[in-house]
Amino acid sequence: MPSINNYTFSEPVFNIPEESNIVTLVGATAVITITPNTGFTATAGDFSATSFNATYISNVAFTQSGNNVLCTMTLINTTTMPSSNLTLGLCVSGSAVEKLITIGGKYSAIVGSNVTGDSSETNVVYSASGAISTVSSLFTKTYNAATGYFWSGSSIPSINIVKGNQKHYSIVQTPTFDASNRLTNIAYAVSYQFPDKDVSGDEIFINVPSTQEIYVPTSKITGYLFNTSVIGNPAEIRKLTILGNPGTVFGATLNDGAITTVIINNQSLDANGRFEQDISFPILVKGDPNVTYQIELTGANVSTLALPNPFTVLQLNEVTISIKDLFPPTPLAGWTDLNTTIPALNPTPFAEGYTDPLGNEPVNGGIWTMYFDYNLTAINGSNLTLIRQIDPSADFVDLNGNVMITEDTPIETKANGTQSSNVLNVDNTTGIIAGDSVALQSNLAPYVTTVSSVDSLTQITLASSVSVVDDQNIQFYRDGGNKLEIFNSLCTQVDAQTINVRFGVGVDRSGIESKVFYLKLNNIIS
Repeated sequence: MPSINNYTFSEPVFNIPEESNIVTLVGATAVITITPNTGFTATAGDFSATSFNATYISNVAFTQSGNNVLCTMTLINTTTMPSSNLTLGLCVSGSAVEKLITIGGKYSAIVGSNVTGDSSETNVVYSASGAISTVSSLFTKTYNAATGYFWSGSSIPSINIVKGNQKHYSIVQTPTFDASNRLTNIAYAVSYQFPDKDVSGDEIFINVPSTQEIYVPTSKITGYLFNTSVIGNPAEIRKLTILGNPGTVFGATLNDGAITTVIINNQSLDANGRFEQDISFPILVKGDPNVTYQIELTGANVSTLALPNPFTVLQLNEVTISIKDLFPPTPLAGWTDLNTTIPALNPTPFAEGYTDPLGNEPVNGGIWTMYFDYNLTAINGSNLTLIRQIDPSADFVDLNGNVMITEDTPIETKANGTQSSNVLNVDNTTGIIAGDSVALQSNLAPYVTTVSSVDSLTQITLASSVSVVDDQNIQFYRDGGNKLEIFNSLCTQVDAQTINVRFGVGVDRSGIESKVFYLKLNNIIS
């Protein structure tokens, strides 16, 4: 069977004696069957006869017969068979075309709130047709998060083939993200590759959850971190840390009592809500007065700041830390006058790295250090006996008998209830006396206030009001903010009448007032 133009066709053959009437033996018509090749279809309307042997054929017609096309030739009934073979030529225009496969289904979409673009739909029909293995677009859907919203976490849009052969479908998902990598738009393009047979009844489901609002923090400064303890001399650099909502704009000024300087100008908090700035405090000229610096955060976004603003820090030019005598001129109650020769002491500050007479290096890190080395002899020639070595936590006292080297072991109690007053209820007042400095957070001066009176075992009155929460630690100091330590102390029995006393004093931090203290000799010498 010959093949042409994507189809094959039959060739009818008749045996007719010569000189016989053709129509009488064959019939009025002869039929050629056109059969499309696999994957193609033939349609009668696509065919026509452009020429034929008009001596024997009067008409040619094309009709559909299922998948085939019948080409029917009407023969002229007066024709007779010649003495030789007769071939009736027929020229036909037309061809079979590729067979179109159909796909039919429906999709549904559930769309949540704050989503624009395509909306919720139920059982929307889709269909397409195409040749085997070709791809056709079925539909596209686009969903946008409303302005100021986005999808996040597990609540993001999805699309699924719930019925049908997934391998024939192609879904291109195109998401769009904002500058903060938040999903704000998504589009789906669904296409289909045709198999070798028609398909119907497929189902697709689209789920677009509700979006959530993008959090846009208000511009706000919520706090700051800064060491407001007393600054010594020489110069010092301290770090100011500003806290608040990311992007908040603010400024800051520094006033030294005479001039106001802008130290931060229209800065913004970083993505973590933080900004740090070093502030330099210069060295003071000896003899000049102390300086109180005032730091103020500025701008419209600091109005709700709960901390003091402005706040101050004091720089002291000079604080005297000295041992006036090794024993006070007038013995205190409970002291024994050893009647010893007491040299007048005029201690000299030494720079860091100074080596004392014992060959030891003093404690590093202090503002300054000084060293004492004295032989003590009884005036009346009596013998002196070394009882023990110096105990810094008990033997250095002021004129009131208060132990001076106590920075590591302050008197401490707890607030009994949340309060904001100058009269505080506490767990216990044992050891607290009038004049004690009060610290709530830091053991460094300046302290928040002082004790005016101890009213009972559970109540104290302060010079000014403070705010505390239940069980908050409250510490009490008598060192004026001066942080001292004794190092390399050594007492030696030189002979029966002489004892050598040596010790170094390190001033780790100077406070807000000068201090004089004494070595209680009767604790170490008999």
